Amino acid sequence: MDSMSVRTAFLKLHLWVGLAAALLVTALAITGTMLVFENEIDRALNPMMKVAPQAGNRPIAEIVDRVRQQFKRPVLNVGMNPHPDLAWQLMVPVGKQITLVYVDPHTAQVTGSRPFRTSFMFYVHQFHTNLLLGKKGELWVGYGNACLMFLLITGVILWWKRKMLTVETSASWRRINFDLHHVSGIYSLVFLFVIVGTGLLMSFPNQMYPMVELFTGDTAKEEPEEKPESTPPAQRGAPSLTPDQALAIAQAQLPGASPTFMTVPLAPKQTYNISFKYPEDGTPGGRSHVELDRYSGAVLWVDNTRKVATGPRFANNVRPLHTGDIYGWPSRIFYALASFSVVIQAITGVIIWALRFFKKKVRTPQSADAVQTVA
Repeated sequence: MDSMSVRTAFLKLHLWVGLAAALLVTALAITGTMLVFENEIDRALNPMMKVAPQAGNRPIAEIVDRVRQQFKRPVLNVGMNPHPDLAWQLMVPVGKQITLVYVDPHTAQVTGSRPFRTSFMFYVHQFHTNLLLGKKGELWVGYGNACLMFLLITGVILWWKRKMLTVETSASWRRINFDLHHVSGIYSLVFLFVIVGTGLLMSFPNQMYPMVELFTGDTAKEEPEEKPESTPPAQRGAPSLTPDQALAIAQAQLPGASPTFMTVPLAPKQTYNISFKYPEDGTPGGRSHVELDRYSGAVLWVDNTRKVATGPRFANNVRPLHTGDIYGWPSRIFYALASFSVVIQAITGVIIWALRFFKKKVRTPQSADAVQTVA
């Protein structure tokens, strides 16, 4: 098979896979672009999440008690935002649903509440991960990632002959559309490889991670042999540590890390589980954890991301590599542009196909008439 026939085969495969997956890939790209700024959009749509910045916070115990009194329900956990202009988020069970309660950490005043899993960005997130179809949708998203990876690889092969790096703006609109399809793809290529590659890891972990572990070693996180539990004291009614006391003990285990999340133990054997974020962590919530006995304050488990092996460290970074959080705002901006370039490539690709398809349709009857005329 000569090089021309190979190129033609790649062109046809690129065309038909692109047409078959165009709608799905475009939907994933649009929602992916939005999710790069998920928190910012959510806060813009929900003013209750913003507060007047002040120095210092009220004790966590006071904040938890305020919410308990106002909602007449227990508090399950506390989300602690390090930014002084943002409210803290507490989860409260109301009936069979979970309600998110927002509190000004500087004053302990409730700024508002909303049911969990009802926000606009929640549905955007769910659509991006499972098309709102649950497990079956997750599989289709994985197939969409696989199609996009195939399009990236064949796209590079097809681009290589012309190696276009600019758009000929003085040419016809058809040529501009053709150039835009190639240029938008090649300039976003590296970012899209990372986005799609990590998307495949999350969609097909059992199939993909064995290949990753050939280079990184075991990616499984170290876990305690038994689930940590608090040991209730012999004396009934013995007091539990306050959330602030628990936080102080946990903070000493991870100096330099900021607390982001705390479970509030309710059952006698439940523990304090506190999440922390180091400055270099790519995820907003961090990946380090400390688990404490709720009565004695004994440290039962510490998961420090600064001390994990190469494999688990890579696994911890898969999601921030996929979302663009890995390097903060610079990477998020580039990721948003790369995601949106997929939309451009899908639209321009369909136009390229449509122009060729209808051109053939128009030429066929004209050629037949010409033959009849000559005859």
